[in-house]
Amino acid sequence: MQTQKEAREKTLLRQFLEGQMRFEVLRLESMRAPKPDALADVCEKGRTRILDIEMTEYHVDDSSDTAGGSPGVRRDRIWKKVQEFLTESLFRNPLNLAVCVTMKHNQFLPDRDAQPFAEELLTLVRETSFRANQLTIYTDQRETEMWSRAGIESKTVPIKYQLVHHHVEKLHMWKVSYCHPLWTCTNCAAANINVDPILLGELIKRKYLKSYEWREGAEKWLLIYASGHAVVARGAPIPDFVDWKSEQLQKCCRESPFERIFFWECIRQWTVRMK
Repeated sequence: MQTQKEAREKTLLRQFLEGQMRFEVLRLESMRAPKPDALADVCEKGRTRILDIEMTEYHVDDSSDTAGGSPGVRRDRIWKKVQEFLTESLFRNPLNLAVCVTMKHNQFLPDRDAQPFAEELLTLVRETSFRANQLTIYTDQRETEMWSRAGIESKTVPIKYQLVHHHVEKLHMWKVSYCHPLWTCTNCAAANINVDPILLGELIKRKYLKSYEWREGAEKWLLIYASGHAVVARGAPIPDFVDWKSEQLQKCCRESPFERIFFWECIRQWTVRMK
């Protein structure tokens, strides 16, 4: 049976082959190791081409020495779970406040704590009153004191909110005239989004060190794609912002067994052929 990842990659690959390469797809199938991720038979200007394609997703904060993969994807996944609980509660009991949460950069909320964390956030926000139109609540008392001395209304999270104290740096809230059920996590909404040639080289090397069973006569392709499913899974706004001629990147491309290597920014719909 096809996995969710295989189904997702197959859909993306069809979009790439038809939308970016302008091929007519005659056959497209997901494969499993030691074969590459997919096989495709395509037609280009009346000529059939046989492609064996390995795929890998690009995350700007990925690293070969990072346990658990991209930290940004982990944060994005857990925040979506928190947001589900927040939205359900806020639709039942509306609150005319917009809230922006900044998590501590070195803390990762376990899946099992998503609901109790959301409940703590809601209780904290509902119990907090403020005079002006907006307020920032800090978990570090020193931050509160610093901003209060500057004449900016600030508060400190009470110690009873243990999960908030452990995982959150600050909450910023402001009054609105309607129920705002979608709270923002700044760690998931902003990132240094770009294409890092060094990271691209690492991804290519990681892939070409594997052993593959290629079909006879098939072209050997590697597709690196930035799907945009999380904020860190994005490339640069335009390809001109990237140093595609980086010597390290070029060396990895030359040494790889892949005959064609592409980078595809799925959201902004641009593609660069690196080999």
